[in-house]
Amino acid sequence: MPEKNRSAAVARHLQESKANNEYATPYKLISSSLRTQNAKARATVIELITREFDLLPFDAETIARSAADLSQLKEAVRTAQTRRYGQFEIQFIEFDVVTWRILPSLENIRFEGDRAWKAGKALRYTSLSEGKAVLGLTHPDPDFVVRSLRDQTAQIWKSNTHSKSIPMRGIEAPGLLSISRLGLGDNAKIGILDATDGFSRTVGAQRGSGVDIDDVLFGLQSDAAENKLRLELLDLRDSGLADLESDAGEVAAARLRSSIMPRAQVIVGYQKIGAKDSAQPRFDEVRRSLVGHIHLEPPMKFADTTQFALKSRIALEAIHSEGMLPVPPGYTPDGILNILRAETELDAPDGEAADPLGGLYPDEVLLLAAESLVSPLDGKRIRIVNSTVHSLTGKKPSKEDRAGLAADTAMRVDRIARKLEEDTAFKGRRSTIQKVLAASTLKPARLSRRPILEIRDEAIRKLRAQKLNLEDVSHEISPEAAELGVLGLYCLVEGTSQIPGSMRPLLIRSSARVNGEYLPEPQQIIEEMVTSEIGLQQLAQTILDVREDRVPRKLVEGDSASSSVREDRDLLDGDDLYLYKPGNWSAKKIDTSSDPYVALTLHRQQIVDGVKALQAITTNLKRIESPDGSSLVESDGVALDAEWKILDELAYDFRTWTRTADRVSPSVVSVSNSVYEDADDEDGTDLGEDSSDDDTLFDDGLVSK
Repeated sequence: MPEKNRSAAVARHLQESKANNEYATPYKLISSSLRTQNAKARATVIELITREFDLLPFDAETIARSAADLSQLKEAVRTAQTRRYGQFEIQFIEFDVVTWRILPSLENIRFEGDRAWKAGKALRYTSLSEGKAVLGLTHPDPDFVVRSLRDQTAQIWKSNTHSKSIPMRGIEAPGLLSISRLGLGDNAKIGILDATDGFSRTVGAQRGSGVDIDDVLFGLQSDAAENKLRLELLDLRDSGLADLESDAGEVAAARLRSSIMPRAQVIVGYQKIGAKDSAQPRFDEVRRSLVGHIHLEPPMKFADTTQFALKSRIALEAIHSEGMLPVPPGYTPDGILNILRAETELDAPDGEAADPLGGLYPDEVLLLAAESLVSPLDGKRIRIVNSTVHSLTGKKPSKEDRAGLAADTAMRVDRIARKLEEDTAFKGRRSTIQKVLAASTLKPARLSRRPILEIRDEAIRKLRAQKLNLEDVSHEISPEAAELGVLGLYCLVEGTSQIPGSMRPLLIRSSARVNGEYLPEPQQIIEEMVTSEIGLQQLAQTILDVREDRVPRKLVEGDSASSSVREDRDLLDGDDLYLYKPGNWSAKKIDTSSDPYVALTLHRQQIVDGVKALQAITTNLKRIESPDGSSLVESDGVALDAEWKILDELAYDFRTWTRTADRVSPSVVSVSNSVYEDADDEDGTDLGEDSSDDDTLFDDGLVSK
């Protein structure tokens, strides 16, 4: 950028800075260390840096060229310092850095939420050398990189008052910088310092010095251009122009004030405390942890997605580095990590179908995320997650916190794969999944990738065996039932919200009260479903339907899930799920003052439903076998003294009312018989005979006349 343009840009930004800052820091306090560099002196310092920190000459030169004063840098190299950030110890050198050699970070934490939704197209650093504190990034489109950084720096300058104060006050707090090596398009390799901590300060300094992103990446990379700028600034400082009380003097002072980051801390080494040399993480992972630790503890106000995405990403990378990611057959740890980070290819070559989830269903991604971040069955894995998040925030995450990370990961990965944005109801659906995963019911879940109907069969077999085993008094469900629970959970919440014709979750959190009682919570509903045969069948049917982009069909008692379309069944509705957890809320509130005949009909239906439920309980009770194979209830009995007396009185009332109804209107009797329609037992015995003339309402003499 020509000098006049640089000064004009500074003048414009200076006016914005002066609007909120009356005090101006004397420029000489900041710019006094600025010197020119000659090749011989720089080569000596490069050799010293290479020897002391085992860096390549290219990276050592990046440090040397960033120094305001080479003699100050030489002393800093000899007196390197260390500092602890959470679980990491950082080695750094402290010296004055010229701000045109600092790149506003490509991974600024404020925009982590945006990057999390850009899948593999997001700009992210990698590591170059094993164990070396050097970042790397390659990108085929330099213009894309420049545009991205221009947009982000413009947002920060517009909204951040600290950034706007820099042209008037200079950088008062040193930043933490990382050595970076960039390969952008066909350009030569670029050595630069990443503003790991100090993005806003760097933006303000470059606005105050008239430097833009193009200058940092390209315009000032040559020795000639950089030396010219140094000489220009030295002339402004030593000529006295910056001391003049004029617009030109103020601009010159702002440029000098903004051209130096005093006592910047450049990272030259690191280690994870307590980890062996062979188990040290990559520097790009360490850098993200440092940024999270600095900005999330104590917590700053960041977007909701930023909080979730950063924590889950760093936790997953930590699990991966320890070799503990759950990996299904046919997959690799790196492949699973890329799927969970949404960094697989969204677009395939012509003629090929893109598969961002690598052949996994979205519900399976949730189970993998839950295994990684939530399941308490692997204590070491959870300790890694807790330690990683604690190092970021200073707070150990609860199980519910970890469940939120798993839900956010799976939902975000799915929506990115479908090329959908985050919608307004995203948080609500995430909260529903989070609550269910945080409950202990589904903790045995593991991804088997077996056919759904095969998982269902095994889950039901184990459920029946558990109910017959009187010695088993635990409430823990089988891994197969838990697997269906997690897969079905995702389908009921996120899966159905994306199906044309539905576009809404079937399982939701509700604060509604009916008859003075709250509706069942999602975790209560799922718990009932995974502990009943009809519930397991419904979960299996839901998974099969949603995977084929069909609205799930509602199964009734005795139905079996099927991979074919169940045109003979109604569509499943959210209200159907509440019925898995009946209670006072499900009792119909009857207003007898409106119409006594309507009230009579409604009360009768409640009795019909109650008798059906009691009959089913009694039938199941008879099926329980003793060790010798006989009916346990017939050999040992069941103590129900008070209960049979109540039923005896009720049977008398029912019989009397039925006979009265028969005399008044014979057709009523036939309606009452509908209580037993289609209620055949497994042996085909018809339970639907008219019982109005019998001594008892129930079988086997449990109620006498």
